[in-house]
Amino acid sequence: MCIRDRIFYDTSKPEGVSVRTASIENQKKWLDWSPKVSFAEGIGKTIDWYAESVDREALVEHFEMLLFERSAG
Repeated sequence: MCIRDRIFYDTSKPEGVSVRTASIENQKKWLDWSPKVSFAEGIGKTIDWYAESVDREALVEHFEMLLFERSAG
């Protein structure tokens, strides 16, 4: 018997979670941890760091390859 023969879909169940959101409530409760910066501030800092760090000429020259290539690590 092939694995496909054993898989069935229960159509009476919903297809998945309709809404997903991130929550740090468990980290606060279980680890007594909370972030030092907001998500928006962290993303902003990451973008600023990347803009300062990237070799723009190399990025432009190899953009297509970098966009689709996966690292081997």
